[in-house]
Amino acid sequence: MSHTSPIHAAFDATSTPTDVGPDQKLTTFDATSAAAAVVADLNLAVSDAISTPVAVVADLSLAVSDATSAAADVNAGLLHTAFNAAASTPVAVGADLIRTAFDATSTAADVVTGLNLAGLRAVVTGATSGLGRETARALASAGADVTLAVRNTAAGKGVADAIATSTGNRAVRAAHLELADLATVARFTASWDGPLHLLINNAGVMRPTLGRTPQGWELQFATNHLGHFTLALGLHDALTAGANDRGTARIVAVTSGAHMYSSVVFDDIHFTRRAYDPQLAYGQSKTANSLFAVEATRRWSADGIVANAVNPGGVSTGLQRDFTQDMKDHLDRLEAAGVFAYKTIEQGAATTLVAATAPEFAHNGGHYLDDGNEAATVPDDVDLAGNSHAVKRWARDGATARRLWEVSLDLIRQP
Repeated sequence: MSHTSPIHAAFDATSTPTDVGPDQKLTTFDATSAAAAVVADLNLAVSDAISTPVAVVADLSLAVSDATSAAADVNAGLLHTAFNAAASTPVAVGADLIRTAFDATSTAADVVTGLNLAGLRAVVTGATSGLGRETARALASAGADVTLAVRNTAAGKGVADAIATSTGNRAVRAAHLELADLATVARFTASWDGPLHLLINNAGVMRPTLGRTPQGWELQFATNHLGHFTLALGLHDALTAGANDRGTARIVAVTSGAHMYSSVVFDDIHFTRRAYDPQLAYGQSKTANSLFAVEATRRWSADGIVANAVNPGGVSTGLQRDFTQDMKDHLDRLEAAGVFAYKTIEQGAATTLVAATAPEFAHNGGHYLDDGNEAATVPDDVDLAGNSHAVKRWARDGATARRLWEVSLDLIRQP
């Protein structure tokens, strides 16, 4: 989103609401105002999934700061700022964060309502349950041709049939894909015929104990990142054809707020020298998903292909079925502390559908979305608590993304 005429606020902490004329497009907040304060003649709301003061703004360019923020924090040259109420410090400052009409309460059905996706061909990985199934169902309900790329083809066929029956769209099918087995990835990509307009890298694993592929790769990194990386490479030509066909092709990489637990540790990606920690391993793989979106967009945008990463938020799915009690207790503590609030599966899939279908992201890639909108970027040393709707710099750094791409190519022995 670009703005040719930034709107400047002429007011400060001493201003009163009466100082603001009815034709001014700006805030009336001062140092004593609550974040939820609104001027009656302006259409704005302040809300987010955990009730921090993140502005939800419709056609208004304004800044929302908490009661302890200095007036200087509101930069007149910026159109969007977000401040963390818990820490009373700015979580990020961004002049061009992309905003949509959707939020944490939106569902997948809300996002696709009114859309006609007839002719759009989509692949959704991990679509037999949870977020993947709901994503596939929503796409099919809008008329898309959907392939469920799944490990268990019998289960996948059952889901495809159920989606076809519930939506009336018979263009839904299942195909075998085991992301940790690159031979099956190669077979899937070799068998694909024709253009592809949308690739949704949704599948993922979270293992409490160390697992390895035959190559010796740590299983979470191998499945969540390397398998999807290889899949995207193999489908690049089909995506290019899709972009030529419809003007754009999109990749959606499902990441997680857990990316905040770990950068990509290039010195020991596969835990051959350091002690295995499932949380760090999962976090590393989710950081890799976000970095993939950054570099894929840089390399492939000239082909009409853009990639974005999405955080679905806290959703109870099959991903947690192997959690240890300690891991479950950790999630319970985070929820109790207000770090996140659980969403329904339908709400969790909504951000995926925003990246997949919203016009705001048709030609914009390399972003990290949360609650249906682009998230603010925060420093690498901040805690998850108070920043669960943001993205760390290490998950968006261009140089790191390029390095990861080259390391990944070397691992899978691609030219």
